[in-house]
Amino acid sequence: VQATADRLNVPDVRAIPMSAAAGDNVTSPTKEMPWFEGPSLLELLAAWEPVEDTATKPFRFPVQFIVRAEGNFRGYAGTVVSGEVAKGDEVVVADSGRTAIIDRIVTYDGDLERAVSGQAVTLTLDHEVDVTRGDLLAGTGPTAVQPADRFSADLVWLGEEPLAHGRSYLLVSGSRSVPATVTNVRYRLDVVSGHEHSTRLLDMNDVGRVEIATDRPIPMDPYTTSRDTGGFLLVDRVTADTVAAGLTRHAMRRSFNVVPHLYDVDHDARVRLMGHEGKVVWLTGLPGSGKSSIADAAVRRLHALGVHTYVLDGDNVRTGLNKDLGFTPEDRAENVRRVAEVGKLMRDSGLVVFVALVSPYRSDRLAAKALFGPGEFLEVHVDTSVEVCAERDPKGLYAKAAAGSLPNMTGMGQVYEAPEHPDLVLHGVGDIEASVTALTLAILGE
Repeated sequence: VQATADRLNVPDVRAIPMSAAAGDNVTSPTKEMPWFEGPSLLELLAAWEPVEDTATKPFRFPVQFIVRAEGNFRGYAGTVVSGEVAKGDEVVVADSGRTAIIDRIVTYDGDLERAVSGQAVTLTLDHEVDVTRGDLLAGTGPTAVQPADRFSADLVWLGEEPLAHGRSYLLVSGSRSVPATVTNVRYRLDVVSGHEHSTRLLDMNDVGRVEIATDRPIPMDPYTTSRDTGGFLLVDRVTADTVAAGLTRHAMRRSFNVVPHLYDVDHDARVRLMGHEGKVVWLTGLPGSGKSSIADAAVRRLHALGVHTYVLDGDNVRTGLNKDLGFTPEDRAENVRRVAEVGKLMRDSGLVVFVALVSPYRSDRLAAKALFGPGEFLEVHVDTSVEVCAERDPKGLYAKAAAGSLPNMTGMGQVYEAPEHPDLVLHGVGDIEASVTALTLAILGE
């Protein structure tokens, strides 16, 4: 037991002999074990108090809301979750790196000279800096927290569906939320033996070590430094269900070394050259619904109008870029992620990019859409019934699924989650030219 506790970094271990079936030593001491003189489990839990000396830890102050009053008063309200701060101290807005001096520490009972861990206060700064709800004020110097977009974390999976490697979730820490992806599951922890088992998935109630990438750098402390700025939840972006609770271990330093280079010839310059805006047109629907046929016809129409286009077809990208991926939920999520990133680059080049991809899961499509700004992404549902698709069966997939040789077939063995609020709905039956006309008008904004 002690060896397992040491491996898990648990400093205080108590042993209580119990019988769950008989209730011995669960809520009260039992006469069946007169040799044991310790407390019951309930008594021990009731008397336990967490030992955490937050006062000696680095100063951390998550901003809960902005306070504005008469005149030029602008304050930042929240609770000091660790450390302390005094008037005249230099602090940094961890997200932006901007520094300022604490001018006032305001409370309902008057101003303070110093605020310590656990106190709810409003801080004012000596000059105006860009601070919003969810930002973190921290001490400067060696104790400052560096924003990062990749973290190692311990995760307790709570979702009914397994963790999908590569799928985008919403990471919530305090009053901050940011899209995040579990990029790697390093191992699953056997909580009984303490042994680590290699795996790609976490099922409900599993505990594991993972690597997480966020869509933008955020300041996160190791959980051992601060429970408030080191703990987080993962939320399903479609259902809003909490699917995991996590403890940050450390930032992965390689993200600090990646600095995007800004080029003089940007998207606006390419728009002026090409004469039109870049856009991603995401066609989703069942296999055989007509996505590729509609994309092909629309590209011919736009090409004749002088619009620069390209098609990222699901089968085509699987012959090269994504040939290492299968059809499990996690591989499908990674397939969508890669295609979305390529589409983003091609849109930046000024192209109108058609993506013809089954992309069966709403959460994956939402993650793809989140990469783009307003007007840059058009989600199009090619709504064709599974009966019509199976009757067409241009690639023989439905016949294979019916014979049992294709268990992961979307619409047969795997679910297809239709868009709830697509930008455009096309029906893959009837006159294809009518669909192309509607799609062309939507793209050109006419």
